[in-house]
Amino acid sequence: MPPRYPQDCPEGFISHYFVVNGDTMSTIAQYFGTTKDELIRANPHIDDPDVLNPGDVLCVPGFRKPTACPANFQGRYEVKEGDSMYTIARAFKISVEELINANRHIPNPEFIFPFDVLCVPGTSGSPAPGEPAQLNVDENNNGGLLSVQKGQRIKLTLEENPSTGYSWQYKSAFDPNVLKETGSWSQVPKEPEGRTGTPGKHYWTYRTINPGKTTIDLWYIQAWLSEPVPANTFTLRVRVTPSDD
Repeated sequence: MPPRYPQDCPEGFISHYFVVNGDTMSTIAQYFGTTKDELIRANPHIDDPDVLNPGDVLCVPGFRKPTACPANFQGRYEVKEGDSMYTIARAFKISVEELINANRHIPNPEFIFPFDVLCVPGTSGSPAPGEPAQLNVDENNNGGLLSVQKGQRIKLTLEENPSTGYSWQYKSAFDPNVLKETGSWSQVPKEPEGRTGTPGKHYWTYRTINPGKTTIDLWYIQAWLSEPVPANTFTLRVRVTPSDD
């Protein structure tokens, strides 16, 4: 069955989501910190919400609130226009990593919206450590080697067009002892009336965990096929060295 796409998404929606094998409305809603009923209402193009097919594209409604906050948290914070995890962490004298770890209902920490609600964890008694500059990589780094230090943040951007039925998927897993994915999301620009098929972008964010070597290995496929043929591939070898601390 060909994938189904929304004609439009409700105002304030977070992003598009590409269904993969095993997904249900309940599991997707839980992942994005929304409810099953809200997700169903945002996707009227899915006739039977109990039947999702790999490759289907869903609108993810906002805004997100935690079901509970960690023990000893300072309080809850409502995101305002212009906020980022970094500026919020600085304001509360905590590290960005602490803030991200306290808010698992935010799947991509670089993509927050006004009225999202965050848990603010307790302070460790010291100012937030300096965050390393983020390294941005894209198609130009395909097949290359990235040498970075422990604790480095990496953002990968690749073009993606959901109207073709293709999406980026991991072909093989990277070593989680070396590299941690901290976010993955797609953005498709709003299409002018009468136009379809506008290409978008897929973003991933990572943080290096320990010294070692691993590879980010992706392929651009129609994920619902049993034997997909990639239209494109992306590989990036990552070598992590100890930090200077």
